[in-house]
Amino acid sequence: MLAKLFKHEIKDLFKKSILFFGIVAGLTVLVYIFDSFKDSNVAIFFASGLLKIGYGISIVGIIIYSIVYPLIRYHKSMLKDEAYLTHTLPVSKAQLLFVKVSTALILYFLTLIVILLSFLLTNPSYVKNIINSLHKAVNHSILAFLFIFLAFSLYYLSIIMLVITALTIGYSKSRKKIGNSILTGIVIYFIYQFIGIITLIIIVFIFSISFQNIESFTSQFYALIYTPIVLYLIAVTVEFFITHYYLKNKLNLE
Repeated sequence: MLAKLFKHEIKDLFKKSILFFGIVAGLTVLVYIFDSFKDSNVAIFFASGLLKIGYGISIVGIIIYSIVYPLIRYHKSMLKDEAYLTHTLPVSKAQLLFVKVSTALILYFLTLIVILLSFLLTNPSYVKNIINSLHKAVNHSILAFLFIFLAFSLYYLSIIMLVITALTIGYSKSRKKIGNSILTGIVIYFIYQFIGIITLIIIVFIFSISFQNIESFTSQFYALIYTPIVLYLIAVTVEFFITHYYLKNKLNLE
């Protein structure tokens, strides 16, 4: 049953996402074509400029979509319209939550791939310069790139889990579910910020990192990147267990 549930979520993901990714792909091709002939006449030059604006908006749009879709899907299927059907499935609450989080990560990875391929076609030199700069900054270490990728992935997951946790706690109340969800989200967000500030102070003063000195930055890189990875991992894990507890024991469906 878990496999069927996961398959259902993936099908819904692709059905909803194909339009957004298709728009980005289409605009990517158009930008590439028009950019190749933009110096031929004024009309093509202006058309190329307009296409680049639309292209930029579409990139921002799929980034926002990669965050918003999993949250809307969770709200609809776990707390609102489809909730009664979802919670009668012969799977545990932990498995339900795991499927939702896994689907969000799949969308995150797909979005990264689409954006990277798009940038490689429209502006390969820019991508190359960024990669070379990062490569030099982390002393040509593949492991460092993996840690950076892991840090960003956990950051994305922490955002998703923050809202999911806030929604689940809010919907455990009998009244003002949305208001309670927003209040809970604000509280969790400020806890994140407080921990982040304390962590930054620790990094700067204990490890004595100088952000103006690239050699010092490189030598202290792992100390710098380990900290957010560990913190995000702890935050996501704690929020997962809190959300699971409320789903199992406190959920109050309408």
